[in-house]
Amino acid sequence: MRNPSAAVEQHLRKMGLVCSAILSGVVVFSAVVWYLVNRGGFTSPEGLPNYLATLFNLVAFVALLKAHFLPRLFPPPPAGASEEALLTRHGRNTILGFALREGAGFIALVGVLLTGRQAGGFALAGLAIIAMVFAWPRLDQLEG
Repeated sequence: MRNPSAAVEQHLRKMGLVCSAILSGVVVFSAVVWYLVNRGGFTSPEGLPNYLATLFNLVAFVALLKAHFLPRLFPPPPAGASEEALLTRHGRNTILGFALREGAGFIALVGVLLTGRQAGGFALAGLAIIAMVFAWPRLDQLEG
């Protein structure tokens, strides 16, 4: 698709807006959690098991992995499929992938709030943000 059609350009703009909203939500929630934890606006509940932070981070990491391998779960349209079928598949994979990455970031950040252990939670939230940037909707995703 060297010269994308108007439908492809519109699709990529629409996906870009959806992905921007999802990415913004994770970034803003990260900033809020950082502010609350570091400024003493929120203290973690006491009596929680020590392994809880690791469990939250593990669940978040698994969600990130699932987002990465999501396109393999849905078979591509047959050769010669219509442009609409390609755009539908790309849109579904993009939105589901970003939702999984968003969920991973939120799970890690909720783990920070509940346990007070910041390093792993913020690292996974940052990894989710970086994964979103690298998975940004592009024309070459439609070609492959």
